[in-house]
Amino acid sequence: LKHAGLIEGTHFLRQDSRVAEDGIARPDISILLAGGGEVVIDAKFPWDAFFDAMGFEDLAQRNSLLDKHSKDLLKRINELSNKQYQSTGSKSPNFVILFLPFESLLTAALDFDGLLLEKAFGKNVIPATPTTMLGLLRTIAFGWNEKDLNSNAEEIRNMGAEMLKRLAKLVEHIENLRAGLNKAVDGYNSFFSSFDRQAVSQAKRLAQKGMPSNK
Repeated sequence: LKHAGLIEGTHFLRQDSRVAEDGIARPDISILLAGGGEVVIDAKFPWDAFFDAMGFEDLAQRNSLLDKHSKDLLKRINELSNKQYQSTGSKSPNFVILFLPFESLLTAALDFDGLLLEKAFGKNVIPATPTTMLGLLRTIAFGWNEKDLNSNAEEIRNMGAEMLKRLAKLVEHIENLRAGLNKAVDGYNSFFSSFDRQAVSQAKRLAQKGMPSNK
């Protein structure tokens, strides 16, 4: 999950409990999909018969145990189908993934039951080995990356719109400041013209009449 770029708590949850008709259903992993919904993964797989078969050199004994392994795997598929994770109030697609951590767990079972996958698909259970699982997970991660890019683009668009709004307000303030400065200049010019006529000319006449002044 992490190798595929998925983050726990954001993209997937561990042992997420939900209520089924026969009690509490608890898948090992619930992978959230970028567009909504989830993919449910169960990682409890039959192991004993396969492991025991690897310890026998006698072909008949080994084949007998591998045949039992194939039947055990089908039994587990039926159990998962009966759990009906996808009908427990979740948005799961209409299938459950049974994760098998070794490719040989599936291939050995298929050697003794060539219709095993067809039976599993018919019960909405998909056995997945690391190869197929990683492909699925990276596809899901790609969907999340696309959603993040789209979300970032939308956020950038909103930030740009907000920046333009703020710039417009600043331009409004600058325009008010310019108008205020123009008004101040006009007021200064009017004052200076009046001052020159009313006060300066009178002061010059006083100086000409002998009023003492250093300036």
